[in-house]
Amino acid sequence: MTFCGRPSQNCQRCRQRRLRCDRARPACSQCKRAKEECAGYREVTSLLFRNENERIIRLSKAARERSAAKPQAVVRRPQASSAPFRDNKVAGFDDEVVLSRSMPLASLDMDIPGLQFFVHHFSSKSWADEDFSPGQQYDVFRDLGIDSPFRNAVVSVGLAALSNVNRDRALLNVARQRYGVALRAVRSFVKDPRHGNVAVLLKMIVMLAIFEMVDAKPGTFNSWTTHLMGIAALVKQSPHIPAQQLDAHAEIWFYLSVIANYFQSGGPFPVELGSWETQQTVLLTGATRPVSELIDIMIRFVGLCASLQRQEQTIAEEVIREAVGLDIELEAWVGRLPTEWTFTTMQSTDMTGTFYGRYHVYRSAWSPRVWNHYQLGRLLVNEVIAFYISRLREPTVDWIVQKELSLAVINQTAVDICAGIATQGLFSNHDTLPSDCSPRPLLKGIFMTIYPLTVAGSATGVSDQLRNWVNETLQMLADRTGIRQALEAIRRIQEPAANNSQEQLPAGLRVMLCSTRSWSG
Repeated sequence: MTFCGRPSQNCQRCRQRRLRCDRARPACSQCKRAKEECAGYREVTSLLFRNENERIIRLSKAARERSAAKPQAVVRRPQASSAPFRDNKVAGFDDEVVLSRSMPLASLDMDIPGLQFFVHHFSSKSWADEDFSPGQQYDVFRDLGIDSPFRNAVVSVGLAALSNVNRDRALLNVARQRYGVALRAVRSFVKDPRHGNVAVLLKMIVMLAIFEMVDAKPGTFNSWTTHLMGIAALVKQSPHIPAQQLDAHAEIWFYLSVIANYFQSGGPFPVELGSWETQQTVLLTGATRPVSELIDIMIRFVGLCASLQRQEQTIAEEVIREAVGLDIELEAWVGRLPTEWTFTTMQSTDMTGTFYGRYHVYRSAWSPRVWNHYQLGRLLVNEVIAFYISRLREPTVDWIVQKELSLAVINQTAVDICAGIATQGLFSNHDTLPSDCSPRPLLKGIFMTIYPLTVAGSATGVSDQLRNWVNETLQMLADRTGIRQALEAIRRIQEPAANNSQEQLPAGLRVMLCSTRSWSG
């Protein structure tokens, strides 16, 4: 089953004629007015997914037939053993899982190489350091039983990434089959939650979204967010899942995901953010307060961008004033952060993966992920300020000074994004978090760094040195971990320089504001 976007629930007659259907019961007003029989309305759950099993089976069968028709060669890497995979230890950057194409896929236990690759490359250091072997039961593997749907989701990610690293098309087909099985299980669970629990479902949703990042097709940079938002919305709308089972942290990451999705896709104001006014009073307390305050500012920025996209004429000075106000709030947010949410900038001459020797040391495992969203929002807010000031016919001295300040913030924020990457899971030879830092997240932060890196690398006025570092880092990420979305990010950054003229929107704003027509001072 493949997620197919949000379908129309309108009746058949209104859909065919592209009429506004009020979905009244027992018949809509359009059909009543035309004195036509109303065919009724479609049920959303059954339409969110399309059954792709037969197509996947055909692709897999064709791949096996092509493999059988060609002389088979063993795919090896330097220092690789002739065994399909070495013993039971975790595969590393210099100890890759290597599969022989001459061996039929059916004869291999495909779960093990998929799990091995996933554990070492995508899991947090706290449990990736453990030797992984079949049958061992760690707490983190409690949902990875032989027949568990979550196991299929994890294996699909690991096999897809491994297939990209080894360029093994047949292995990718197996990964897509596992993905289909896991996706079907999500749909079944949402319909009848008695067969599982919400915690496992949410983890499966994350895995399926990660699969979209790993298996990203050209031109589908943000397909993972569409998939994630579609399933997350389905969960929130399901009458079978009590709202109290979705804890505060799940709610927070849901809203952050919606905001990140909007930055990457644009469009009208997301309907999913409409519930924030009722939720913020609950979330603006205790440990979640700093993140909730950030979400509140970011949602207002999304509202500004949505209003810019739908208006034909925009008064530039009004936009600038509102954006400057948001930037002041973001700066004040940093000043109010408790100590455990802050970071320290360090220098090193021998630590790999740093931004020319610079890296960040965080005091908690979750704070760098929140900082990613803050830095992304702050950079984009200042892109809006600088761009609209440049559109003024006769800018005042104050606006000229403000533009210079915004360009400085853009450059500094881009540097901070790059400096924070070294401590978010891409490089496995160091961990700057305190040894007593607990709890650690299950996954490394590398999946959350691709879009911020893309925005940093394409930001207004950044140096060629920074842009080259971003491109090299994304290329290494794709080569080592098999995440194809990193290659799509490079393509976005390397757009022709002619597209970055002063008359056009900055690269980071084009998707959000591409429908903006004209401006007036």
